[in-house]
Amino acid sequence: MRGLVISGGGSKGAFAVGVLKYLIKEKGLDYDFISGTSTGALIAPLAATKEIDKLEEIYTTRTTKDILIKREPFAIENLPKINKFDSFFDVTPLRNLTKQELFPRYDAIMQSGKTLFFTAICLQTGRVTYFASRNAESTSEFDLVVLNDKEEMLNAIMASANQPVLMPPVEFKPGTYPIRQYVDGGVREYVPIRGVIANNVEEIDVILHSPPFYPIKAERFSNIFGILFQTIDLFSEDVGDSDLRNAMLLAEKKNIKINVYRPKNELPIKDGLTFTPQQMKDSLAMGYDVAVSDYLSHT
Repeated sequence: MRGLVISGGGSKGAFAVGVLKYLIKEKGLDYDFISGTSTGALIAPLAATKEIDKLEEIYTTRTTKDILIKREPFAIENLPKINKFDSFFDVTPLRNLTKQELFPRYDAIMQSGKTLFFTAICLQTGRVTYFASRNAESTSEFDLVVLNDKEEMLNAIMASANQPVLMPPVEFKPGTYPIRQYVDGGVREYVPIRGVIANNVEEIDVILHSPPFYPIKAERFSNIFGILFQTIDLFSEDVGDSDLRNAMLLAEKKNIKINVYRPKNELPIKDGLTFTPQQMKDSLAMGYDVAVSDYLSHT
């Protein structure tokens, strides 16, 4: 059995699409388990149905306004009700796009025999949660929640993709108790690999959206969003590298082969919440080139 793991990264997910363009479309690789965090969760359903051309179209034509609506909690007229805001962005466009692409494919995904994982963090428990398309093996390190229908799958994908504070948390089964709200899985597991390892696969392809070094940025960070995005990048880098090191150790004990595909240099995308078609096309091309150059060394 073979697994695919896709890290978070927002618009940087174009790099992963480039890798999959080579691995799935050209080399014909098939995966029994597909696990994604954040943008990886958005990619997973179409990776399961092998619709790489559709993924390429989505990740090279959308702009920021197609994904997010900026809110203004600090505007003078909003200051009296600032405590009513739960995020800087409204994600209604992203939810609508995800629903549009997911619902027509839901039956095909469920009949494919593949297991999909969408990872998120529960704000009430602090636990990593793997939302799964079907029942699977788990460990005490994370919670496993099996999804019952397409609406729950949509909520799981949105929960995995919603960066806290920037985007609103997703309440699972609103109105029920105990209350459970979820945010981006990358907060605690940028590389969602533990659930795949728990299911005794023989080989895992891991796609990360950052190079193996952190590049120096010769710029002054002078506004709230620039500082926040840079802090998130630093945090994600640290979490991702830790995830990968721990996974390598565990995989070695279980005799699981791990193949890592990641950029050789920094991607041209400044931050994952900026969707610029040309930058995403360039990132996709970089992903394809990395897959071509690294595939032989992994086989």
